[in-house]
Amino acid sequence: MCLVILRIREQRRRRIIEGISVEARSSKFSWSGREDYRHHVSTKKFVLSHPPVQKAIKLYKAVLKTRYVLPRSKRHRPVNKFQIDLNEGHMEEEADSMSNDNEHTTHNQASPEHSPVAWLNDLEFLQAYQMSRTAFSLLLHTIENHPVFSKPARGPCQAPVKHQLMRTLLHYLSSPGSLAGGARTRNHLHIAYGSKDTYVERCVEAIRLTMRTKYYSWPDASERRSLAALFHQKYKLPNAILVADGTTFCFGTKPLRADAADYSGRKEGFTMTNLFFSDCRRRIRYYVSGWAGCVHDNRMWKTCRLFRRPEDFFSPNEYIIGDSAFENGAHSMVTTYRRSPPGGVLVGTKKAFNDVLSSPRVISEHVNGILKGRWSWLNCIPCLLTEHVKTMERILKLIDVTVILLHNFLAEENLNDDDDVFLAENGQQEELADGDVLNLAVENGAPASGLST
Repeated sequence: MCLVILRIREQRRRRIIEGISVEARSSKFSWSGREDYRHHVSTKKFVLSHPPVQKAIKLYKAVLKTRYVLPRSKRHRPVNKFQIDLNEGHMEEEADSMSNDNEHTTHNQASPEHSPVAWLNDLEFLQAYQMSRTAFSLLLHTIENHPVFSKPARGPCQAPVKHQLMRTLLHYLSSPGSLAGGARTRNHLHIAYGSKDTYVERCVEAIRLTMRTKYYSWPDASERRSLAALFHQKYKLPNAILVADGTTFCFGTKPLRADAADYSGRKEGFTMTNLFFSDCRRRIRYYVSGWAGCVHDNRMWKTCRLFRRPEDFFSPNEYIIGDSAFENGAHSMVTTYRRSPPGGVLVGTKKAFNDVLSSPRVISEHVNGILKGRWSWLNCIPCLLTEHVKTMERILKLIDVTVILLHNFLAEENLNDDDDVFLAENGQQEELADGDVLNLAVENGAPASGLST
């Protein structure tokens, strides 16, 4: 209302000034025109000095500085899910109850039944947010001071960093397909429309800018010697430093692109092909992503910098272990022997060589299983891939955060003791012991299928 009044008065002032200027021009700056102008100026000063007008001016200036004039309406939830999961509200209630009970006890000590117990135990917290409480606290401490989480000059304050990290990024990356949708996330996590994408973008930016230089780098010469010594100690393979293997990430929907058929590769659905190079500690030291599902692993290997400029990444005699899908050559890649013809049986030294390489190649299989088991988002990417370049950039940024930074962060800080849980969930089984009954030889005369007739 005040703005309308100010606008009307501004229009009247302009009309008066225009009338005075016309009269001044007609009378050649007559004294009557000057007197009218002076009277208008004095009237304007009187109006502006009036208290209601002063209040309206202050309100107008406040509107220019802030985004919201009236308080925002907000539906309060009866409970805060994340305070419960983090054991914040429960700890406060337990502390209050303990303090009240201490007033009536003689020894001023809390009884065992009043000891604070978290709503989610360690395994439940791991299943909900894909990492332990210790790992979550360390990750939060690493990114919480990033400028992207600072209070903006205009608008409301942001949600706590720990809630943004839990609500969106960890929950979003652990939800495959439509389970990571905006409506479900809003109803489940009690956040406003559009907040999910905003929180995800903030967390992704903070993690990539804060943690990338520390947790993702190519090993230097001294570290490569350490990796080679570790490979030689574990697998009796001298000068080996990394293991390479390719895998695919499935899209939830068909890409809206002219080359959508290229993303329908050798496996079911529309997929994206990726190539990872891992060390003995299951850390990813180099990766190639963004290729269509029909692309072969060897093609990605030939286009990456490791193949084109090996002198920049390898010392003499250093090499990477790969399977028979790669081309064996002088470009720092040692692969297994191929069966010729396909489906044939290798014998002699070729079979023995493949058996030696099979043990370290399990590392790459475990890395792929841990990624898809921990971050279910990779099993069914909910993002729609179109011709617009930003859609691919968004997917690659999320892959960079999940596959590289968070995975390497847990491995580097020795917080990946729970990898076996996600390997089992992804169908990756541990190797059986030599004396296990399933590894024993089949007796003569036993049915080949293992079933009695």
